[in-house]
Amino acid sequence: MYIHLGQEKVVKSRDVIGIFDLESTTISQRSRDFLKKAEKNGNVVTVSYELPKSFIICNEKGSKESTVYISQRATSIQHADLIIVLDNGDVAGMGTHKELMKNCEIYREIYESQSK
Repeated sequence: MYIHLGQEKVVKSRDVIGIFDLESTTISQRSRDFLKKAEKNGNVVTVSYELPKSFIICNEKGSKESTVYISQRATSIQHADLIIVLDNGDVAGMGTHKELMKNCEIYREIYESQSK
């Protein structure tokens, strides 16, 4: 299965390590340091001309380094086999889009706010 991240970028869903809401995860100093290091190493790719709202970490088969894709909307992940929702570093939910819309308030709020 593939996930369209934005513009012309499509990745294999098995290569996705995590998908994160930019606003809530960059509160953490650890997240900011990770993103700064990835950008410094040239591993950040922007796939949206709009205001970014999420970032996706991927590790393609055979690659030793992860790539961070900055995307406009978390809605581009709704077809992923597994979505993990983090809240301040803790797992707040895990499942498919349909399962999380039903059972995870944080995911539902993020999805609805970015669907507008």
